[in-house]
Amino acid sequence: MPEESKEVDILPRLRGILMSSDFSNQFEEFAEDNIGPFVRVLDDGKSPTLEHVEHDHELHDIYRLYLETFEKKIEKHIVEAGSTLDQFMRDARRTLESAEEFDSSRFFLEALLATTTYETFLGLMMTEARRVKDKRDARLDTIDENEEKSGHK
Repeated sequence: MPEESKEVDILPRLRGILMSSDFSNQFEEFAEDNIGPFVRVLDDGKSPTLEHVEHDHELHDIYRLYLETFEKKIEKHIVEAGSTLDQFMRDARRTLESAEEFDSSRFFLEALLATTTYETFLGLMMTEARRVKDKRDARLDTIDENEEKSGHK
């Protein structure tokens, strides 16, 4: 029974850490550092989805790097809270099985587990790639307009 009470203590702490601006900034930095291949996919007119399983190996390699990077960070916080990753996962499954449908712990755990699937990661990165591409394309359009105004008047 004491293990379950540990899990109750860990969830709010982990939720606070993962929802913090520091953790969010780390993800944004990771995305920024690794967005190039996702933008290239868009530039090539492709959009990898679950229906189109022909994913570039480079995209999957970045996903593995993401897992390696962020699982270590999450595990560190779990250990600091006095548990282990295995124990946390068992407790998380138990919480998901017994929690009410709209329980905040259930929602948090489902969101956390969802980010550990390739499909969710791909969706997040492709959304970010679209944002980066749109920003880049808008900047290029502005440069083209300025050149036309200054050089072709």
